[in-house]
Amino acid sequence: MNPRIQKLHWINRDARLIIGAKGTHALSQGFVSVVLAVYLAKIGLTLAEIGLFLGAGLAGSALLSLATGLASDRIGRRRMMVTLALLSSAGVIALALTERTVLLMAFAFIGALNAAPAGPNPTQPLEQAGLAGSVTSAKRTEIFAAYRIIATSAAAFGSLAAGLPVLLEAVFGVNEITAFKLSFGVFALFRLATVVAYAFLSVSVEGNVRERRFTNPL
Repeated sequence: MNPRIQKLHWINRDARLIIGAKGTHALSQGFVSVVLAVYLAKIGLTLAEIGLFLGAGLAGSALLSLATGLASDRIGRRRMMVTLALLSSAGVIALALTERTVLLMAFAFIGALNAAPAGPNPTQPLEQAGLAGSVTSAKRTEIFAAYRIIATSAAAFGSLAAGLPVLLEAVFGVNEITAFKLSFGVFALFRLATVVAYAFLSVSVEGNVRERRFTNPL
């Protein structure tokens, strides 16, 4: 076995899936964070409407985070992560399919869309809980460091991909708006990949339900 790979044997399958899902989401979010406001302006939204869109996304993120704290133990962490990832994917897919302001606002809220490169992600508390339970206490600092390194690096690469619409426009001869929509479609696939990763998590990620008690997130 490669010595470098052997050194990472303590990172189990669930932790790798969670970190991989986080990196995949961060890659998509890095792209969205750079081009989102530009695209909204190009399809005719006013500055006030763009502000409302971003506000709706942050409000949706806050509400979904609250729902995560209240319901994840009853629904199950895996189901909750899959559900949240599907909603996030739906938000980006909406950007690729519609220019109607009302629908965009609705999906911004539902999908918790925002323009922060490492923006608020309602699945993050569940990911961190799963990571904490995947390793011994002695390895938790290392596993969270790996989690953040992958997320930050992926977001940076996603930001660099902001030139993709220009590339698609030049290569395929499509107009600017279509190039943006195709790009959102590509990065929606990355978000859907997180759904698959969460779906393959083992029951271990649920933790010891009997030992958990309700905690008021407020």
